[in-house]
Amino acid sequence: GRHTVEMRGRVQGLHATLDPSPAVLDILIDPLSPELQVTLDEIGKHEPGLLFVNLVDFDMLYGHRRLPIEYYQALVEMDGWLPRWRAAMTDDELLVVTADHGNDPTFRGSDHTREYVPLLVAGKAGVKTGVDLGTRATFADIARTADAALGLGKVTEGTGFLTQILA
Repeated sequence: GRHTVEMRGRVQGLHATLDPSPAVLDILIDPLSPELQVTLDEIGKHEPGLLFVNLVDFDMLYGHRRLPIEYYQALVEMDGWLPRWRAAMTDDELLVVTADHGNDPTFRGSDHTREYVPLLVAGKAGVKTGVDLGTRATFADIARTADAALGLGKVTEGTGFLTQILA
C-alpha cells in the first residue's frame, strides 16, 4: 500500500518543483540501493541493540555538490525502501530516520545549511501511526528516546518521545 511522507522547508519546495517523471528519476548518479539493501539485511538479523546507518551520499554526493535533482532521486529511492525495512522488523523494533544536519542542495556554496532535519519514527505492533512529534529542540531528544527504548536509563539530556509513540 501507499504511505504518506510529509516534507517541510526546502525539501517540500524541491519536491513540488521537480518533475517526477521517469526521465528525471533515471538520472541518479550513484544509486543508494547497495546501502539500502545492506540496511534491510541488517534489520532482518534482529540483533539486540542499536543499528546505525549513515547514508552519506545525501550529504557528500548531492547536498554539498548542490545537485538537487540527484538529491530528490535519492529521497525517492530511499522512500521506496521504507516499507521493506518496516516489513522486516519485529514487533518490538523501532525505526528512526533522521540526519545530522541540514544540507539544502539548492542553496549557494557548499557548506551545511540551517534546514530542519527529518524525524521519521516507525514500528509495527505497539507503535502509533500519525503522531506529530513537532519541531524538536535538540538531537538529544532522539538519544533520550533510544536510551528509553533500549532500557538503559543513561541519557539525561533532551526530552524523549517514546511514551508519545507507543500504543
